[in-house]
Amino acid sequence: MSVSLSWLTRQELAAFHGQIDALARRTRYPIGDGSDHFTIDHGDDSGAFFESLGDEARFVVAHDGDRFLGMIAGARRTSVGGPAGPLETIYLGDFKVAPPARGTGVAARVLVAGAAGVGTRPEAAGWRFLYFAAMHGAGGDVSRSFRGRLHPGRLARPLGTLALFFVAPAVLRALPAGGPAPTALPGLDLGRQGARQRVVRTTGRKDFRLHSTGLPWRLAHVPEAPAAWGAPLGDWLRRAAAELEPDETACFAIDERLAAPIGWLAAQGVAVGARCAVYGVPHPFLSRAAYGSAAWVHLPTSEI
Repeated sequence: MSVSLSWLTRQELAAFHGQIDALARRTRYPIGDGSDHFTIDHGDDSGAFFESLGDEARFVVAHDGDRFLGMIAGARRTSVGGPAGPLETIYLGDFKVAPPARGTGVAARVLVAGAAGVGTRPEAAGWRFLYFAAMHGAGGDVSRSFRGRLHPGRLARPLGTLALFFVAPAVLRALPAGGPAPTALPGLDLGRQGARQRVVRTTGRKDFRLHSTGLPWRLAHVPEAPAAWGAPLGDWLRRAAAELEPDETACFAIDERLAAPIGWLAAQGVAVGARCAVYGVPHPFLSRAAYGSAAWVHLPTSEI
């Protein structure tokens, strides 16, 4: 197998769309105790979702001629940040390796090429913080493949684990008023800076399908960080529910370290549906004050 590595734009990535889409449809993400799972469909444009997350997006693709072997995407953007204010960040995601290329070193080569590009490509210049999110599966998350002292993935440090919730609108509307207040603890919000809608949909760019039903799973994301709810948890979620359609499922994230809101939801019968770890790599010259005092981390589920 001859492996070439290319740094592509969204438009250039389209040449591999059919193969990327087929791989995505076979990749399963567990829900809850693993009794169900979902798959992801990026529609007719494999790069549209990731490009929508930042000001610049590029895709490192490993291929053998026109045969797709693996990829990772990077989006340059300004994140809300933490105690020291906004951060210029690079959000890595969409890490995929085709089954025939697994165990052949392709994954490490894609990561090395991505890391090299972060350090040398002009469109990546000026970043202060690099991060990625990894869904938990039965065997852990993608970090289990970071083996060997020289593996680039070992530069990443865990920032926190997000509890993900998937809740029917009727359940949210039935929540009692009140509940835990927005947290006053300092946190690190890695979502894109800018005004957020109360509910965000990724229809057409990132659609979901449930294994148990074989039908589309219509997620409506409630994106705000726990410090920005603007109301106690029960009121915040009830307001979001008013904007949902009956066949949609509300999706939102809370850092597991914030025990009060997660415990309050559990007492109302709302259980954690999945977990997602967030990893970060600070720039060598970034002061730890910009992120190190964070008691929680946040990434909107619409951006995971």
